[in-house]
Amino acid sequence: MKNKNKLKCINELKSIAKSCKNCDLHRNRTNVVFGEGNIDSKILFLGEAPGYLEDKTGKPFVGASGKLLDEMLKEVNILRKDIYICNIVMCRPKNNRRPFFNELQKCQKYLLTTLLLIKPKIIVTLGKTAISVLLKRNIYINQYRGNWKTYFDTLVFPTFHPAYALRHTDKRCIMLDDFKKIKEVYDTLLD
Repeated sequence: MKNKNKLKCINELKSIAKSCKNCDLHRNRTNVVFGEGNIDSKILFLGEAPGYLEDKTGKPFVGASGKLLDEMLKEVNILRKDIYICNIVMCRPKNNRRPFFNELQKCQKYLLTTLLLIKPKIIVTLGKTAISVLLKRNIYINQYRGNWKTYFDTLVFPTFHPAYALRHTDKRCIMLDDFKKIKEVYDTLLD
C-alpha cells in the first residue's frame, strides 16, 4: 500500500475511533489514545491501555511507563520516531484497572485494522494482556517472555510491560536483555 493511501486509511480509522462508544470505557475518557509513530515501521510496540497522562494528552506511552520504554529503546539504539506504538484498548480504564474481556473484544477491530495497515515485521507485546489478546489465550507473561512467537507471518516478542518493570525494578535488566534480542532481529530487517 502506498504511503499516501496508508496514511489516509490510518487517519480515517483514527477519526472513527475518536467517536467510538462500543463499550463503557468511552464514558470516562478525556481522549481516545490512538497509536502513533512511523506508519512504515517494521516494528510495532503493543501495550495494554492508556494511563492517566496518556488519557490527558491523547498520546500513547507518555507517562512514567513511556519514559522507561524510551530509555530501553535508547539503550539499544532504536529511535522512538522509527517505531509505531499503540495499545490493545484506546480508552483508559477507570483507576488503571486491566481492561475487561468485553472491552478488549470491542476494541480489537481497531487493533487488527492497525496491524493490517502498518504491516510490521515484528510486534513487541508489552505485558500479559497484549500477548494474551494477540495469541487469543490467557497466558502468564513468564511463560512467553523473551521467546519469539509468530502471529500469522509476523514475529512476536513478548516482554514485560514497562509499568511492571517500574514496580519490580529487578525486572529492568531482564527487560533490557529482551530489548537487545529484539534489536538483533530488527537490525536484520533494516539491511
